[in-house]
Amino acid sequence: MKQYYNHYLQADEKRFIEEVAVAAIKEDYTKKHFLIEERGVIRYKSFVSPDSNPVKDIQYDNGSPVKQICSVDSMMLEYIHKLCGNDELALQRAKAHLGDFLKYAKAWARLAYKEAVSEDYKELQTDLHSIFERAEKNPSYEEHFMDADIRNLSFRLKQQLGIKMP
Repeated sequence: MKQYYNHYLQADEKRFIEEVAVAAIKEDYTKKHFLIEERGVIRYKSFVSPDSNPVKDIQYDNGSPVKQICSVDSMMLEYIHKLCGNDELALQRAKAHLGDFLKYAKAWARLAYKEAVSEDYKELQTDLHSIFERAEKNPSYEEHFMDADIRNLSFRLKQQLGIKMP
């Protein structure tokens, strides 16, 4: 079983993997889990999120948005539970999948927030921002084609990272 997620991660990244894995295996879908970056430090936050008033984004007290790396809601927790099963190895499988998910989410966040990326990722970053620009200029593009373009880009990113995620 892969254990690389324990290496080279900040404390809250490890905590995020642990908490989300346990929640998924125990089928505790009451919280929404966030991994955010505040001034260069990655933080784990979780909130009880009733369906009537879901937590969508986290903001600073002044209303400005916080850089969000990823979030996991009840649908994702249920998916992880189904993917990993309910046997004695389910927790380890969940942690391994979440390690891959975190690697992917961090790369996606670097692309989305226009951070400096290596040459290997520059084409992906350019393509992502051209998708955003097309969506701003043409509402019908967003409605009909944007999801397919994002899925294609997501697939290319997973290939680039060497992740075999569904």
